[in-house]
Amino acid sequence: MSNCSEFSVVIDEDNYYLDSSEVAGSLENEVDEDCDGTAENPFRSFEQALKVLNSRRFTRFYVNGTFKLPSGETVISSNCMFLAQKNSQIIVPSDANIVVRNASFEADNLLFRKNRESNCVSNSKFFVLENSTALFKTSEFAGIFEENGIGFDCKNSVVEFNGCGLTMQSDSYVCALSGLDSKIAVKNSRVSAVSQTAVNFSLNGGQFDLTDCSCRVTAHLGRIAELCAVNASLSKNSYIGSFEKKVRGIVPVWSDRDSKILQDIENSSSGF
Repeated sequence: MSNCSEFSVVIDEDNYYLDSSEVAGSLENEVDEDCDGTAENPFRSFEQALKVLNSRRFTRFYVNGTFKLPSGETVISSNCMFLAQKNSQIIVPSDANIVVRNASFEADNLLFRKNRESNCVSNSKFFVLENSTALFKTSEFAGIFEENGIGFDCKNSVVEFNGCGLTMQSDSYVCALSGLDSKIAVKNSRVSAVSQTAVNFSLNGGQFDLTDCSCRVTAHLGRIAELCAVNASLSKNSYIGSFEKKVRGIVPVWSDRDSKILQDIENSSSGF
């Protein structure tokens, strides 16, 4: 008779589950220490998922429900993907933001929301991407800041939005996306910025592709895009400006002499 052997098998080490619904798991599973991220015993907080995420080269999360991030920076430093069920959302507190650093980040069918909160020091940025790549599909981003706000602050990164909605609002200045030496592509999406001074895209260096998008600024002063030393392709977009009063000389897309507009076709403008 042979000796008994004992061994363990990892069935799936790339896929994990985030579920905040009341019916997910048993009462024992709601204890933090017991959650292992499996479908039967999903993570119940984003902090639990983050520990796994940043310890691996790649992680895929299936998201169901609502998750609120902690205060301060939530730093993502490993490659990850978030696939959400309908009406799932991640709430970023007023004093917090998401930082993706030296990693790839993908989100599909997910709502990210940042609200202004009383008695809370506001962080003026929603997302920060540094030396990273990001792909957002059929996702929504809604950010409300205090005095100033930037929805996406991208440095040396490659970022694509496809079928998304970006809405950013503040009291004094707001920019939906700011980019430095980055490659930005926005397709089939809605972008809106609301403030005294509002800009959808403020880019310095890199490439910019805006296709089949509806872009709006509601402001005292505003532009759809400000481009410095950027190679840009703009096609099939609508630019809408809603201003307190008409300001002479304001154009929807401004570019400096170092920028190259490689394509500018079938774009419409109103309010400028």
